[in-house]
Amino acid sequence: MNPTKWLPWNFILKWAARRYDILDPVTLLARIRQFGRPSEVMEPIELLRAGILFHARGVINTRAIQYNLDWIWPFWVEKQFSPTDPSFIPRGFSFSHINITHRNWTMVGQPDLGIYPLVDPRGLVTPIFDAWSIDAWLLTESGKLIVPSQVKDAEQTMELEKDLQVITSIRDDGAKLRSTTCVTYDRHRNSNSKFGTTQKLSIFSSRYDRIFFDNKKLKFEFQSKSMKK
Repeated sequence: MNPTKWLPWNFILKWAARRYDILDPVTLLARIRQFGRPSEVMEPIELLRAGILFHARGVINTRAIQYNLDWIWPFWVEKQFSPTDPSFIPRGFSFSHINITHRNWTMVGQPDLGIYPLVDPRGLVTPIFDAWSIDAWLLTESGKLIVPSQVKDAEQTMELEKDLQVITSIRDDGAKLRSTTCVTYDRHRNSNSKFGTTQKLSIFSSRYDRIFFDNKKLKFEFQSKSMKK
């Protein structure tokens, strides 16, 4: 038996709300329920849990992004935090800063495989769920920094015939940066690490004389602990 089941949660929430001068959440939810028809299921605990985690990260973003807008950020931050962009969201009274404008990320994977790497609209790759991400920038000898999240001219396509690839092409100032992301099967590895996320990076230039990794491919491989179902 779960001993926490008998704890007076409503009383604890009410006391904590009064202690910190916050609106009583128990009374608030009770009033909200009166707007709709009675239901056997109230607020799904899974939805509440996901929302708490989602906005907890947004609170961290509030401190990290707001005061460091001169850093290089993902595409959704560059768009959502720019007052001149149509995706700009005023944040003066926002409790948390979360991505609510550019959530059209694409999953890549293989059939019957329980890992789903993500690719954002500018080629940012998250190879493992709920983990860090990989981005590629290009610094030319002239000092020009090409950042995919800040480039306007971009195109993203899907290749369905081979390894279910997501191809992102960036063009800026005469240079082209193309990123190909897919999940590949490595037959030379042991059975505990069969699958990995592969990102191929191709750089082409028609304007600069010398660019690092010009016309070559840079390959990253990441092994996940999540294996085939």
